[in-house]
Amino acid sequence: MPPGEVIWRLCGPKGRAVKHLGTRPLQTPRLLLRQFQPGDLESCLRNWAAQEAVFKFISQSPMSRNELEEFLNGADAAYADLAVYYWAVVRKEDGEVIGEIFVDDLSERNRWCEVDYKIGTAYWNRGYTTEALRAVLDYLLCQVGFHRVQAKCASSNTASEHVMQKAGMQPEGRLRGYFLCKDGRGFDDVVLYAVLKDRTGFGPGGSFACFPCRKLLSVKLPPPLTLPPDAFILNGTVCHGRADRSDQNR
Repeated sequence: MPPGEVIWRLCGPKGRAVKHLGTRPLQTPRLLLRQFQPGDLESCLRNWAAQEAVFKFISQSPMSRNELEEFLNGADAAYADLAVYYWAVVRKEDGEVIGEIFVDDLSERNRWCEVDYKIGTAYWNRGYTTEALRAVLDYLLCQVGFHRVQAKCASSNTASEHVMQKAGMQPEGRLRGYFLCKDGRGFDDVVLYAVLKDRTGFGPGGSFACFPCRKLLSVKLPPPLTLPPDAFILNGTVCHGRADRSDQNR
């Protein structure tokens, strides 16, 4: 099969498909999301890739110069696979690479994927992460053809949870004792968020720009549901207390 040819894989009983398009450039008012390049080395080291705070709530560790150089030098080969979605987050005003956003897991059969993101500390609380996440959600749902996109973060990482909420994702559950903290606090819970193309505003009738029309529609999303620590969802109902939750996964 010729390099770069679009691969269609049938997914689901109705024959719908995920059309893998690869890491195409995406633009927002302030950001350019593009493929990583070897020349990004110094910008990445300066802005995010070596910062302890950026990696505090995830399993990975800050990258050394050699590790980052190896990663960037292998980018071209990785991007040849159209099922790879891995963007450098670049500020338009100065060309600085301030973070990354990528798909780290997917199911073609069930048409879902999971996204992850990192942004340097100097760019926190300025809306950059939400801006990048919205663009990626729009691309994955409306152009690539995923039905569901999910993301998760440690429950202590409230800033990351707020990003998912502001991007229009909805809470779906809490994975208890899922993440071993790096600061000696033991295990932390992880919160799971997701967005469905047909139900949450992406596509006709929603409030986000959807490829290829790129028109911002007027219908607003409902505010995200915030669950108290002792709450859980069982068969679509919010429940409280310490009841047996074993049948949630049935």
